[in-house]
Amino acid sequence: MKAFDSMARKAHALGRVSKDFALAAEHDAGAAGLLATCACLLWWLVGWKWAVLPALAALWAATNCATAAVVKTRLEKLEATLGPVTKLPDRRLKLTPVPTKKAA
Repeated sequence: MKAFDSMARKAHALGRVSKDFALAAEHDAGAAGLLATCACLLWWLVGWKWAVLPALAALWAATNCATAAVVKTRLEKLEATLGPVTKLPDRRLKLTPVPTKKAA
């Protein structure tokens, strides 16, 4: 899919590796499981109105997990063809402390 390929190209350009996306997918899968369990418990204990919000959050986390997994596989293919990511220069602005006058 074109969208996932562009996400993988952008991630490679930003210096991300497939391991980053594997960790994100694992984290989101755990969050989706926990939220789905909470939704089931709330539905059983109090009713479906209380279970809607954690169920929607679980669906969102599951979607993020699937997206991270697909981008990870596309990024692995990209790393195989283009080579590993090299360390990018740090483009953050370097700030120096402002000298202050000492009180006499």
